[in-house]
Amino acid sequence: MEDNIDIEKYAQKLRMELDEALGRNEELSEEISDHARMLEKTLDNLAGGVGIFELHGNKPAVRYMSKSFYKLFNVTEDQMSGYASDYVMLAIPEDRSALKKQILETITSNKTTVRDIRFTDVNTGGYFWIQVCLSVMSIKKGIIALCAVFIDVTSKMEAELENKAQSEMLRLILQGSGESIIVYDVPTDTLINEKVVDGEMVTTMKYENFYKGIDTNRIVHADDRDAVTGMFRKILDADADSCDRLMGDLRLDLDGGGKCEWYRVLFVPLRDSKKKVRKIFGKYYSINDEKIKSQELQLRAERDSLTGLYNHVTFQHKITDMLESFPGELCAFYIMDIDDFKHINDAFGHYAGDDLLCDVAVTLEEVASAAGGFSGRLGGDEFALFIPIVDRREDVYKLAENIQTRLTTINCSLPHTMSMGISIHRIEGGIDFDLLYSESDQALYAAKRGGKNRYCDYADSADMHSCDSHHSGYTYNDDEGLMLDEISDIAYVADMKTHEMYFLNKAAKRSLGIAENDDSYKGKKCFEITQGGDDQCPFCSNEILVPGQSYVWNHYNSKAKGLYVVKDKIVDWHGRKSRLEIAVDVSDIDKTTQVLADSYDIEDALVNFMANITSKQSSEEKYTSLLEVMGTFYNSKNACLVEYGQDGTGELYYWKSSDEESIEDGLKALVTQKMRDELEKEVLRDEVLIVDRSHPLRNPETEFARMLSDSRIWSLYAVPIIVDDELLGRVFVFNPEKHNGNIRLMKNFAAFIGSEIYQRHLKEDQQFEFTHDKQTKCFNRNSYIDYIRGRKNLSSIGLVAVDINEIRGIAEMFGPDYADDVILQLVGRIRKTFPDERVFRMGYDSFIIICENIEQLKFNVYASRLRENLLYGEFTACCGYVWTDYNIDVRRMEDHAANLLYSEKQRWYEQQDCHSVKWNTLKKDMVKKELEEGLFYVLYQPKMLYPSGKICGAEALVRYSGNDDLADVIDRLEKSRTVKYVDFYVLENVCRDLAKWHEEGMPYIPVSCNFSRMSLIESNVAKQIAAVVDRYGIPHDVVEIEITESVSEQEHDTLVNISNNIHELGFRIAMDDFGTKYSNVAMLAHMGFDIIKFDKSMINDVTVNPVDRTVMCHLINMCNELGMFCIAEGVETEDQADALSSMGLACIQGYLCSRPLEKEKYVEICRERGISQPYTNK
Repeated sequence: MEDNIDIEKYAQKLRMELDEALGRNEELSEEISDHARMLEKTLDNLAGGVGIFELHGNKPAVRYMSKSFYKLFNVTEDQMSGYASDYVMLAIPEDRSALKKQILETITSNKTTVRDIRFTDVNTGGYFWIQVCLSVMSIKKGIIALCAVFIDVTSKMEAELENKAQSEMLRLILQGSGESIIVYDVPTDTLINEKVVDGEMVTTMKYENFYKGIDTNRIVHADDRDAVTGMFRKILDADADSCDRLMGDLRLDLDGGGKCEWYRVLFVPLRDSKKKVRKIFGKYYSINDEKIKSQELQLRAERDSLTGLYNHVTFQHKITDMLESFPGELCAFYIMDIDDFKHINDAFGHYAGDDLLCDVAVTLEEVASAAGGFSGRLGGDEFALFIPIVDRREDVYKLAENIQTRLTTINCSLPHTMSMGISIHRIEGGIDFDLLYSESDQALYAAKRGGKNRYCDYADSADMHSCDSHHSGYTYNDDEGLMLDEISDIAYVADMKTHEMYFLNKAAKRSLGIAENDDSYKGKKCFEITQGGDDQCPFCSNEILVPGQSYVWNHYNSKAKGLYVVKDKIVDWHGRKSRLEIAVDVSDIDKTTQVLADSYDIEDALVNFMANITSKQSSEEKYTSLLEVMGTFYNSKNACLVEYGQDGTGELYYWKSSDEESIEDGLKALVTQKMRDELEKEVLRDEVLIVDRSHPLRNPETEFARMLSDSRIWSLYAVPIIVDDELLGRVFVFNPEKHNGNIRLMKNFAAFIGSEIYQRHLKEDQQFEFTHDKQTKCFNRNSYIDYIRGRKNLSSIGLVAVDINEIRGIAEMFGPDYADDVILQLVGRIRKTFPDERVFRMGYDSFIIICENIEQLKFNVYASRLRENLLYGEFTACCGYVWTDYNIDVRRMEDHAANLLYSEKQRWYEQQDCHSVKWNTLKKDMVKKELEEGLFYVLYQPKMLYPSGKICGAEALVRYSGNDDLADVIDRLEKSRTVKYVDFYVLENVCRDLAKWHEEGMPYIPVSCNFSRMSLIESNVAKQIAAVVDRYGIPHDVVEIEITESVSEQEHDTLVNISNNIHELGFRIAMDDFGTKYSNVAMLAHMGFDIIKFDKSMINDVTVNPVDRTVMCHLINMCNELGMFCIAEGVETEDQADALSSMGLACIQGYLCSRPLEKEKYVEICRERGISQPYTNK
């Protein structure tokens, strides 16, 4: 009993103690909760953030995050959950590895670790610096609890990085030179000029309100302020990838002296972590002397050396610019030349003629300036004037009258007048220099034909016809579309004005979900297809694109759900101004990281190169520095640059690492034409060649392959250097070991080299144009004057003066282009006789040849040989020559040679040389007289369909009743350029007969008329033929224009123009005598013949010679397939006719059918045998 009482008391005591303990526990729990709430509130209000993580497996799981953490990282809990609570993923890709290493170090050392890490701002895309403090809280049952404290140290790190970057930037910019730099501070808008003095940066100038006050800036030349504004805007507005440096030539006053000089400045931006530009550094060096010299050369290249007016090329360029600048305005183009200027030169010498030309130039410049235009000298005594804005046509005529009045008052020993042609147009589409020049030139010759000393408006000329203006330019064609289709990147082409989509390649279609064979996108708007929008994209690059330049930018396409690097460029797509856009998908973060890493290496290489390039003077030193940087980038031991020459040769620039054996001798073959040809068989001229195990050579048996093997080259990159579609060379890197497949740096360097070569060639061309005549490549008058001043210590000298006879007459009769060709032929004859001597062009058709230190006998032999060569041919020329070895005075010798030249000319005029243009045996008036007297007459030789015997046409043949042989007469007519009068005489008779026969009830059947090559090359010959035919009301397809194969002596373009002009007016063209010595099968395609007439020599043995029969059979089949009607000439036997008929040729001409007949007998034979329409076997 007592025991039970004790137990009960003990239990009661325990309950009391338990109640007391529970009360104390509740108080403790409340106290702990209060402390926990206070701690959490404190952590939430910290400037940094706190987190507790448990590491179980590979990823840390979040157990607690303070509110200050979310505030610090600018994320929400929902956004954090998107990272699977893995805060490591918030770090930028480049720093994630460092953060993981810190976690591992904290766990293994069980010590607190501190590290600065960059974390992504998920809302802005930028990043900020966070100092991460990690410590281990506990390790239980394999679960590790970590405590992390985060502190924002962005400002501190940016300041440190900026200082470091600024120091590094200054080091790079100043490396290799002791020159000054300029520093532009963006926040303060202050420009500072600094210079290194005793190793310290010293400020030499400070200018505030530089960019904002650019309009009144005294540092920048007024004409260059827009350029500076554009460069700064491009740097400040662009992102880091699209603009990391800019170079330009500017006029600056950097010493405060008030005088601006030319400097070449390289601007490099310094950006903060948010990619905003904080400073712009500029490295500069003076190019003032170079610029002044270049401007002088440019001025000399732009101006005519005698008159000071714009030369032909510059005048054309200025007109093109004016036509773009004044749309809608009425403009006037004048071409003028001095009437009979040749007589002034012949009578008073070239110096008197030059004086007159200079006086004319002064007058024209005064008139042009007063009228708001400009003038130029096109060549010889031909001048031009352009007025971009005129009010009325009457004002144009008044100005022409004013010019003629003023020019006639110029003091000259001979009376002189001027003829003028005018073209007036409202400036709009299709109006260009070629049209204005062509119309005014035709008007000029209309004025000449009208009696000279007058002006003529193209629109008012009675014998003028409208002419088309053709534009040539590069346009994309289907081949380019096919190539774009094969690239892996996205590409499309859209109209820049209408936004109409023209082309999508396969990659673009795939990314947009369009079937490969679906072309329904064409005609729709580009923003509709690519972006899914209803209006022009706000980021459209059309307004900022510049012709010839590419624009690169980044863009996230929500429709394709990808991030792209985009490159835009203006192209001509089938004649339409369009934008070509190529986009590279960089959505893959690993791929992007690699691309960015390669980009940083490339940028470092470019900066290193640019930092050293200005201290290099020669091209060879520049190229060696470039090859060294490139070899280092690719970890290659050998690299070279091959610059191609115009004559199949070239220059090799070679670099090797210091520890490598040279292979330069083996690489020298790269400059040869044969090696260039082999390379172009391996790869297209504008493509990159990559050779390695994955990309072996197509042909391993070439000399190129053997050269690589002998030089122990197993892999290579070769990038073409192309400027304006011209291949200037290639850059090679051999056995590259780094940055495999990345040729971006090589392309950048290739572009730089191309620019260098282009600039060097431009300077060489400018220097050449200053000393040489552009048309003939002979030395010009400037060079002659310099020669006279500088030539000394000669033992002997011979001088020849040459002048073409009647060049003005040639130009008036056949046009200026033909006259220019005559001048080039003259130079060819001179070069053939004097291949190694100096030849100077002194005037339009006058030249001087200088032979130094030559024996008198040798000189006289050469000069006599030249004189003989100039007496015969399509043109003639006279020459005078002198030689001396005592008291050499070139000016005096020139006067003596000129006197002998003009004596020779006088004899030439008296003798009336039968081979000259003017004094030919059959001059124009003599030919017309013989035509009027009936010495020439026309016969008709019928053409017959075999075996029916019906007449299907005729050939009109000219005959001569004089004492001379017809062949000799025609030969003299062609040499005298008067054969066209006979050709048109025959045409006139044929049309008159056809009209008469038709009135008498005879149906039209074709008649072919022969036209000489010399007649066909005349301008407007097709229109002259049409005018004759139309006068008699004859259908154009009844008259056939028959020409001989000798026309193939003409150039391809001339042939095509002849054919097009005749065909456009509805006439058929027949080739006569096919198969003679001039045969050219390719000409069949060029001329587009309708009828082929096989020569008698092709027919003679067709029945007995199997070879002749096989050749004829194939020729007939070929002509039939080309749609050409075949006629056999000289068919004399039925056996010949049967053989030809079996081959598919049904029309014959020859004695089997009939001899040539008088017109009355030709009509009789037509009525007797019957008439059939031809071309039934066509």
